Amino acid sequence: MLDNEKFKALIGISENYEMPEKLMKILENKEARERIFETLADQETDMSHDWFTDVYQQEYGDRDALKQDFTPRCLTECVAGLVGAHGSRHADICAGTGGLTIAAWNRNPDRYYYCEEFSKRTIPVLILNLAIRNVRGQVVNTDALTGEVFAVYDLAPGLRFSDIRAAPEPTGGPFDAVVMNPPYSMPWPNVDQYRTDARFADYGVPPKKAADYAFILHGLHKLQHGGRLWAIVPHGVLFRGGRELEIRKQLLERGNIDAVIGVPDKLFLNTQIPVCLIGFGSGGCESILMADASNEYEGAGKQNRMTGKHIERIWSCYKNKQAEKRYSSIVSIEKIRENDYNLNIPRYVSTYIPEPVPDLLESLDELIQIEQEIEDAEYEFFDMMKQLTGTTEESEQRMQQAKEKWKRMLEMKYGTA
Repeated sequence: MLDNEKFKALIGISENYEMPEKLMKILENKEARERIFETLADQETDMSHDWFTDVYQQEYGDRDALKQDFTPRCLTECVAGLVGAHGSRHADICAGTGGLTIAAWNRNPDRYYYCEEFSKRTIPVLILNLAIRNVRGQVVNTDALTGEVFAVYDLAPGLRFSDIRAAPEPTGGPFDAVVMNPPYSMPWPNVDQYRTDARFADYGVPPKKAADYAFILHGLHKLQHGGRLWAIVPHGVLFRGGRELEIRKQLLERGNIDAVIGVPDKLFLNTQIPVCLIGFGSGGCESILMADASNEYEGAGKQNRMTGKHIERIWSCYKNKQAEKRYSSIVSIEKIRENDYNLNIPRYVSTYIPEPVPDLLESLDELIQIEQEIEDAEYEFFDMMKQLTGTTEESEQRMQQAKEKWKRMLEMKYGTA
């Protein structure tokens, strides 16, 4: 597992704040970066996942300002399986250090991978993560909401590692697959200026208090016909009202929503916000798979994680579009209209397991046994009382009264003492 102190020593820094600038300088020098790449590749031989997820969010991330919650490995693998290996162009919006892209690359390394990321601190790590895997693609340092672009980097496959070059502008789209784990319910200002934005023209502008649908519509705008978008978002996206209700209505009526899958809480390191996976298409979806996989996990300390069997159950359910009792259902648009376009999963999938009805004869037998045990205990207590005597005349008199009282009680209950 990648260790932050070893990583700092490798790139020649002593303090965390030095990392972005120093790493970017290394990446700009082919000889220097390939020397670092060779050392890292020898140390971290498993290329199938993002080595930096835990290190970065613990040491370099900024959750307070940027709402950074890096995608855990079980979720990156789950999304990669839902996307599948088809298609030649893949986009990752709010890519972070590249966890979702790496999981997809592990299934199909020949695709073109396009990544957008806002944080300038994160960009060098994202580029490293892709270039060390010899990825063909592009990394764009951009504000996905406003469209402002700060820097663009092209990655071209080499003998072992990608060549890195500054580019004049992003390639844009469209893409066969788009994935995202955007900041959850992040406020965004000046929303009215986007009323004529092509991304929102058909759906409406999301509210300024929560940009979740702004990110979703941004990704959907980059999707080519027949493609698929998977977004990791908070459950509020499924049922909040106002502008979000109107956007959700448009998405549903246009057949853009394909699936809604609830996953376990406590999957993330820095937040316990429960999330869901929403699958989107370019249109034509006449029914929606609703699945509740919130109980499909193993506890691992403070965090939960989905194992291979849990992830494979989600894949199978989505692939086969199958209804399973207390797990999933296929819901028509008509049914969703009746529920005022509310996609809250418990409305459509009940995980309730009724308490078993006790067997009457067994219950009676248990009651008779208890009554017999009480009777035996009361007679045993009376036998003990018979052996007791008072130490004074007064106490002996009270003891005899107690014995008589207990005897009458036994005779009343059982007919004999």
